[in-house]
Amino acid sequence: MRSLLRFVLGHPIAGRRKLASLLRILWWQTMSRIRKDSIIQFGQSSKLLVSRGMTGATGNVYAGLHEFREMAFFLHACRSTDLFLDVGANIGSYSILMGREVGCKLMSFEPVPSTFKRLEVNLQLNGLSAKSAVNMGVGGQLGELRFSSDLDTVNHVLPAQSTKGVVVPVTTLDEVVKSAPQILIKIDVEGYEMEVIRGARQTLKDCLGIMVELNGAGEAYGHSDESIRCELNGLGFVEVDYNPFNRELESRRGQGDNALFVREVDLEVMKARLSSASQFRVRGVEF
Repeated sequence: MRSLLRFVLGHPIAGRRKLASLLRILWWQTMSRIRKDSIIQFGQSSKLLVSRGMTGATGNVYAGLHEFREMAFFLHACRSTDLFLDVGANIGSYSILMGREVGCKLMSFEPVPSTFKRLEVNLQLNGLSAKSAVNMGVGGQLGELRFSSDLDTVNHVLPAQSTKGVVVPVTTLDEVVKSAPQILIKIDVEGYEMEVIRGARQTLKDCLGIMVELNGAGEAYGHSDESIRCELNGLGFVEVDYNPFNRELESRRGQGDNALFVREVDLEVMKARLSSASQFRVRGVEF
């Protein structure tokens, strides 16, 4: 409970309305014991079906936008003509924001069958086509991989010799993305990020911005966070930090587990997109 309070009261949205946020914690702690599933208001017009025990999704219940900096970056950066690739979509928080709030074209990849069903439900709940959801893993080559299936947001690729989890087909972004005017990508695959990048070299040529989870989990697959940063730098991307309230984009390393990258030659284009984006209002806070 102490860590939850620190997260909520220090959050850029929830922390601005502390009493309402504390009451929301009480509401969810009570409601989630009465019924397993609840539909909550998510963004301005989007909804999210959340279940008890979904640690990542309940961050949106408590704080509005769980990963505020990153979600706000994509809300401000994306346009309706863009293609948003959600790699490691889980139940679809990012996909719903980009598809419903911005109107982007979507491709949402979630390998675990039980989680994929939740993703489909959330897309349909928001009037988005479930056809945009792909029940496959994403990696560096075509084939299949074994995934854990009972770890909520931290399901991950298991060793080939493991007998646990589920075996799912794996594709690459270059295989499924043939053409798009502009692409933005979120990659959250619990350490398997480098393989996703290796299978997306052509796709990344049309990519304006990308978010990659970098929290040391790649070590399990032989890749350090710095090696992934170097890989993206070599592909023409620079790491940036973003302040959603003043729309400032700076070429420097941000804070937290998620790293934001923008194609270097498109930095000014991205800055113009961010500064000219519509205002969004979540839980009474505008950004």
